Amino acid sequence: MHPKLIKLSIAKHTLLPREALMHYLDHLDRLDVMPERRCEADAVRIATTYWLKYSSAAVSLWGSPQECLHFGEQHLFETDLRRVAYALVAEEVELCWPGIWVCLTHAPALSHVATLDTIVTAGSVTLRTLMLANSQGNREVIAEELGRQYTMQIRLLQKRLHTPKANGPAVEQEYQRLCQRIRTAEQTLGVPIPGLEEQVSFEAALATACGFPLALDGMAVDTGGGCAYTR
Repeated sequence: MHPKLIKLSIAKHTLLPREALMHYLDHLDRLDVMPERRCEADAVRIATTYWLKYSSAAVSLWGSPQECLHFGEQHLFETDLRRVAYALVAEEVELCWPGIWVCLTHAPALSHVATLDTIVTAGSVTLRTLMLANSQGNREVIAEELGRQYTMQIRLLQKRLHTPKANGPAVEQEYQRLCQRIRTAEQTLGVPIPGLEEQVSFEAALATACGFPLALDGMAVDTGGGCAYTR
C-alpha cells in the first residue's frame, strides 16, 4: 500500500453540541473518546472567548452569566474536535506533522472523522488526502519523521517508569503496542525507522524496573514474562 498523507482541517469557529456527538459516538461504540465535561470556570472562559470572536448574538447576552455557562458546557469547540478526531483514528494512522497524519494501512475510521462535518452546527470538519509516489525518497522522509514521533513516545514512557509507584507492567504493554506499530511501519515503508538506540536504552530501563535479568550486551533476557522487543 502506498503511504498517504491526511490533512485534518477544522474551522476555528466550529461548534458541535455535546449531545449530538454523544449520540454519534454511542452509535460507533466509541464513547471512550467523548471529552469530559468542562468545569464552570473553563466553560465560561471558552464561551466568552468564542462569543467575542465569532458570535453575532445580541449584546444583552453578554450580561447573562448563566447563558454563557450553559453555552460553554453544552458545546464542543475546535480544539475538542481535533482531539476527538485523532482519538477515533489513533490506531490506524500515525501523527506525522501538526494536523497531518500518515496512513500506512486501510483506515476505515477516517470515514468516522469525515462524518463529524455532518453534525456540526457551525464551521466545518474536512479531510484531504494526498497520495504520495512510492519513491525511496518519500519513504525515507516519512520514516525519519515517524522516528521522531516514536522517540518522543518512548521518552514519555521512560518518564513514567521513573515516577513514584510506576506501573511497570502497564508501561511494558504500551511499549509492546508501540513496537508493533514500528514494525508495521517498517514493513510497509520498506526502510528502517530511526531510533533504535532509544529503544535499546528504554528496554534496559524497563528490564531494570520490572526485574528482568540483562544480557552482557545490555539487552533484557526473555524469561517468559516479556521484554526484549527491539527489532
